[in-house]
Amino acid sequence: MTDRAAVDTMPTRDNARRLAERWLDEYRVLLCAGDSAGISKLFAPEGVCVPSPLDAPIVGRDAIEAFYSAVLADVEVLDLAWDAPLVDAGFASAEWWGTLRENGKDVSEPGSLHFRLDESGLCLSWRAYPLVGERLQPVPDGWPREIGRTDRA
Repeated sequence: MTDRAAVDTMPTRDNARRLAERWLDEYRVLLCAGDSAGISKLFAPEGVCVPSPLDAPIVGRDAIEAFYSAVLADVEVLDLAWDAPLVDAGFASAEWWGTLRENGKDVSEPGSLHFRLDESGLCLSWRAYPLVGERLQPVPDGWPREIGRTDRA
């Protein structure tokens, strides 16, 4: 059975891809800038963030900001690229390839993200499935179709 409140907040099909691409691009810019407050504002006031399948849900902007403040205190995001999102029925999924500096060591972090936006483009729910690498690996040729990425040679 479909939750009526969830249906009422789904963007139209025509708008969903544009909202998802804009959200992913804004998230990338804010994450690479280390802006935890800005990231939290991409979420609805009671938005839910699940950083990995092993983590408990983080609920609300204040908690999301605190989570990103703690993460970004130890990790610098050097680069992040998204594949074009797949969007259907108010949900979106996208793969990413990130380059992080953690404890002075550069590592690769590919993964996928599944999220739902309301009609204004705020994130209602966000689930990440990261694969944290132990070394730096180059982005494979032809991957990904990037949104807003200008720094790749």
